[in-house]
Amino acid sequence: MAGNLTVRVGVVQSGVTPYDIDETLRRCDRLVTECARGGAAFVLLPEFFSTGNNFESRLLGYAIDTYPAVDEWLRDRSRELGVTIAGACLVPDGGDVWNRFFIQQPDGTRVFRTKTVSPAPEAVYYRTVRNDDPLVASSHGTIGAMICAESFSPRISGADFTGCSMIAMVFAIPRVMGGIRPLRGRMAVFPALLSRRFGVPVLVASMGGRFSSVNPAVSPVPFRMSGLYAGRSGIYAPGARPVGPVPPGEETVLVADIVTGPGAARPDTSIRIPTGMPAVITLADFFLLNRARSIYTDDMMNGRR
Repeated sequence: MAGNLTVRVGVVQSGVTPYDIDETLRRCDRLVTECARGGAAFVLLPEFFSTGNNFESRLLGYAIDTYPAVDEWLRDRSRELGVTIAGACLVPDGGDVWNRFFIQQPDGTRVFRTKTVSPAPEAVYYRTVRNDDPLVASSHGTIGAMICAESFSPRISGADFTGCSMIAMVFAIPRVMGGIRPLRGRMAVFPALLSRRFGVPVLVASMGGRFSSVNPAVSPVPFRMSGLYAGRSGIYAPGARPVGPVPPGEETVLVADIVTGPGAARPDTSIRIPTGMPAVITLADFFLLNRARSIYTDDMMNGRR
């Protein structure tokens, strides 16, 4: 159909070397380069691609200290490879730190998903109290963006993605959490529903490889967690067989051609998009959220200064 465009995309399931930004970026670079050599024009990285998501209190300070290297790497590699690189990471901004979805374009332009700053005293930087607009304008058209558990939010997953060129979902959760049925379905079943409902491709990039955490701040008692990140990266296009999902332990890429543009596929308006936080996650939030807030509160920021 006139106006449609075939775009080759890449999805990266990368791992992280804890608190070693040079090695972590080398691991990402190898996979992004593999996508570019495979002809991808748009590459999606996981959430927390540069730091991992280990729930440790020192993660925030590490993200602040290493963001200049991340910033430089994104600009340089997008320009050198001639590809658009998208994903999510912790971004220092005006004294705060936000988990933000970004789109880095080869011309040096970087587009962020608009943030909503909440003045409430319980506001946190790791997860914002209020959700923002999930639609991001880019050189590849309007892209719908969802970060991890916010895909359960009615305001995010219930948005109207009609006319988007694609929807990008990013995750960085340990396998022990990703194995819970609601989250497992959100990473593999839900993207297919979205794709059929709105008639647009859905890309899922999730952290893979080893996960470890020593005394995670979300726990009321000290303990050690280890295992794998949840993985399950994939590419879902209307009327096509899914590419993926990738198993948790793997660090690899998926490359596929998708068709974007108005009328690329007919939306199936009979499909109901499930929203709302599952009870198992709501209960976990009730018991753990106060501890989680301690990672990224003003008190800790002031303590670093």
